[in-house]
Amino acid sequence: MPDEALRAIVPFFIGPDGEQITLAHLPRRGLKRWLPRHKAMVVAAVRHGLLTFDEACKRYGPYAEEYLSWHNSFAAERSSEARAIEDR
Repeated sequence: MPDEALRAIVPFFIGPDGEQITLAHLPRRGLKRWLPRHKAMVVAAVRHGLLTFDEACKRYGPYAEEYLSWHNSFAAERSSEARAIEDR
């Protein structure tokens, strides 16, 4: 299925605060100072199908290894949060 068709199926995802996140909510192209929240937003957009991995790399210019480090960083945070919730 082409990327355009996937985007038509997934025009938004629900962010952690319950709001709809669209392409317009993502960090702007050419951003000079990447904060953790910017990286987390791009990782979430790829994870939820709003943006493909290739589109994220084209749009923001990270090398694949850099994106994967962002992904792994936020995946580790999510798994530690899940363990904390389960321990309650």
